[in-house]
Amino acid sequence: MAALGALLFSGCVAVDFDGIRRDFEAAVAAEFSGQLKAAPFTDPYRAVVSAISDTDFSRLEPEELSEAWMMWVVSLWRSGNLQQAQMVAQDALRGSWLAPGSRERVLTRLVEALSHDELIREAWGVRGSDLALFVERYQSQFGAAANGIQTTISEMDSTTPADVRHYVAYQRWRVIQNWRQVLSGLPGEDSIAAHEESAKAFVPIQGLSDSQILEVLRNEAETSRDSIPSDHPLRELIRADGGG
Repeated sequence: MAALGALLFSGCVAVDFDGIRRDFEAAVAAEFSGQLKAAPFTDPYRAVVSAISDTDFSRLEPEELSEAWMMWVVSLWRSGNLQQAQMVAQDALRGSWLAPGSRERVLTRLVEALSHDELIREAWGVRGSDLALFVERYQSQFGAAANGIQTTISEMDSTTPADVRHYVAYQRWRVIQNWRQVLSGLPGEDSIAAHEESAKAFVPIQGLSDSQILEVLRNEAETSRDSIPSDHPLRELIRADGGG
């Protein structure tokens, strides 16, 4: 895996990095303005993936290099290439390109966790509400995804831009809401243990009923939501999803 970058970039040619940055920023702006209606947002981000894959990273300045890794990872994720997004994120995080607390490092770590989360939920979505299967295969994976979000939060420091902090909070809100829906679909009282084991990846929980656990998770989601200023565009997205 450590050689992934070298393998992908061998034989590449230099391209217009400023142009890639403009295309990436345009894709992000289109997504958050509502012009792109549903993920994966294939076309605009796929163009960024293609351009970065053709870039000779050895010709980039250090600040461009860290930005290139971040744009590549985010664009893979938003265009639906979840497994590759995970792989590239892990490769980037093992290197020395991403400064601690930086926008590039925090977003790369976040996308690693979110890609894992989406892959798990996609797999679970075609398997109904089988409690035994959830406990056997998905509970630990859910915990790993949740821990990835918590690791992202621990990556942030005083240098992390406010908008990046808000975006992490938004994604934590979204992940918790999605998993509340999964857990609420698990059948019977025997599901309480599964609820408890899964939910404690976000917050310590013991001795509660399944409905109480779901309520605690709802409160955690709202804590993340409320850390975002009420007039921020991300709060508009949350309100559009019925999240207040």
